Amino acid sequence: MKVNQKGFSTLLAIGIITLVFLMILSGLLMVNLASKLIARQLLYQGQALNAAEAGLVDTLNYFRRQAGTVTNFDPKNDPLALPVPFDDSDEPATGIVRDYHVSNLGNVCARYEVRRQDLDGNGTVDPSEEGRGVQDITRSRGKLTAPLGNVWLIESIGFIYIDPTGTCDLNNDGDADPNNDPVPAPDYFYQDRPYTSTTPAVLVRRVLRTQIQRMTVTLPGQAAVFSELGTGIDIGNAGGDNVRLLGGPGGYGLMYHTGTGPVNRNPTSDVQGGLGPEGFVDPWADEILEVFGVTQAELTGSANGVFTSESDPLLPTSWSLQLFVITGNGNWTAAEPLIGSGVLVIFGNCTVPAGSNFQGFIYCMGNYSQEGPSLVSGAVMAKGTVTIFGAGDTAEIDYDSNMMNQVQAEMIQYRFGRNPYLMKGR
Repeated sequence: MKVNQKGFSTLLAIGIITLVFLMILSGLLMVNLASKLIARQLLYQGQALNAAEAGLVDTLNYFRRQAGTVTNFDPKNDPLALPVPFDDSDEPATGIVRDYHVSNLGNVCARYEVRRQDLDGNGTVDPSEEGRGVQDITRSRGKLTAPLGNVWLIESIGFIYIDPTGTCDLNNDGDADPNNDPVPAPDYFYQDRPYTSTTPAVLVRRVLRTQIQRMTVTLPGQAAVFSELGTGIDIGNAGGDNVRLLGGPGGYGLMYHTGTGPVNRNPTSDVQGGLGPEGFVDPWADEILEVFGVTQAELTGSANGVFTSESDPLLPTSWSLQLFVITGNGNWTAAEPLIGSGVLVIFGNCTVPAGSNFQGFIYCMGNYSQEGPSLVSGAVMAKGTVTIFGAGDTAEIDYDSNMMNQVQAEMIQYRFGRNPYLMKGR
């Protein structure tokens, strides 16, 4: 082979190797770029879900701020209202809407919209608005006797978008006041808006739905202890007469169904109320649906925690203002007494031992037993027998109207009836 031929072959080999190397390098760069784009897209999707979840929580708080049962979803923004200004939404004409910065780098912003169903405000739900927004579904859930506004379907739309102006105002008409922004049509989700130097562009949109339901605590009257059968109530006999049941100035120490007495009550026990030690009522209502206004499944679904027993490792040793459901027995012991506050629902039997201190409402579907020294401030209702005794010190149950009002205001009201779920194709 001639010298010039050898040189050409060498140059050709070097060129081929260089070309292969450049192809590999380009592939690696493309893979790296694609990985970054996918990671950024997943990040934005998660942030859009977070925004949608924030909209659900904000809407739940809106319902809880209203007095009584809400029959009209009507958020407002009036900073001059008296005695309390309204700031339910940045764009009340749309529904509950908020915009906020996600990152100043690149002017990335987030937004959630919880829309009125009748978005155009013409008084009727148009075909394009059907099945969207905030809807009263009380009747469709089969609650024919419950008041309208008992169950609501909530739809929250979360957006991640780039706002080149840096104002974080997706529905932007060019001025600084979001309340003057144009209201989008019900089927307009900003996808087709052309991106300009002043117009925001949506990167990701996610739609979450959930249901909220209004719960109540409706008791037969005002008393420290409620049990249907008067003959099933034993006060101060089982192991000591140090018992104190205080029904408050407008109630009784204990209440039961008319004609089911007498109560087995030690005369040395302290049972009193402004209306007398014992009261009775007819008809008697102590089913879950009658007391809480929801079914057993709905109550369990809206609880902060559901446990099999008091020894369930997930049940905290103490808690504050929680709705907990125990599907079996709740037999606490003196070594690990009942300490907490809120609403406690027990499907089996309940034992409140010495050293216990609970504030709120205890609902027991089985037999209830309490030993002193212990204190329940609020009320106790049991469908089975009731046994309360104190040997060394007092077993006490006080009807606490302030505590019951706090439970009603902060815990019962409207609650999420199911976990949020992602709407496909929206």
